Amino acid sequence: MELGIYEKLISRLLSNKLSGVSEDCYIKQVPIPKDKAADLLTQYISKVIRYCLLQKKGSSALANQIKLINDIIGFLEKKLEFSELGDDLIDIEGNILKAILSKVGRTDDQLEEYINKHYSIAGYSFSALYTGSNSDLSLDVELSKEILTADRIYWIVSFIRWSGIRIFEKELKEFTKRDGVELYIITTTYMGASEAKAIDFLSSLQNTKVKV
Repeated sequence: MELGIYEKLISRLLSNKLSGVSEDCYIKQVPIPKDKAADLLTQYISKVIRYCLLQKKGSSALANQIKLINDIIGFLEKKLEFSELGDDLIDIEGNILKAILSKVGRTDDQLEEYINKHYSIAGYSFSALYTGSNSDLSLDVELSKEILTADRIYWIVSFIRWSGIRIFEKELKEFTKRDGVELYIITTTYMGASEAKAIDFLSSLQNTKVKV
């Protein structure tokens, strides 16, 4: 074990390692905080399950991974007597719901085009890092998709310039015309960087509140 600061749940393996640490070292252990226990234990078991899933390889890997997850859910259902957990079993086909759209007045190609226009390139289940590199995900493209699929948007920025706003002009107009949406913007006059044209445009949008 290396010297340093830790925050690791003590497993049997870690406990055995700690027993071999030199007596010259001070070891600090504290009880799991009750208010954070569920989150810490969930993070821990998630890593264990992920490791187990990665061991399922070959052409039937996905089917075996789904079976393992369903077995775990089934065990929890029986162990805790939560009959409703049966509804959480994953369909063996292994599909992900991506959209539910009205087909009235639109062809399948138009529906696919709509999904491609609105669905995040990075997806919604995982985090993504945007660095501005040409080889990375495009921040302006992703923001455009987020604007079009949002119900509420909160922008807190130190300043607003027209060169930045005009990139999303079309999407902002389309978003704010929808019923029930909200666009809230808080900005400042820091260094005189905010441009009146940008503020005026945002203030003219429907369902929008701007505070400087």
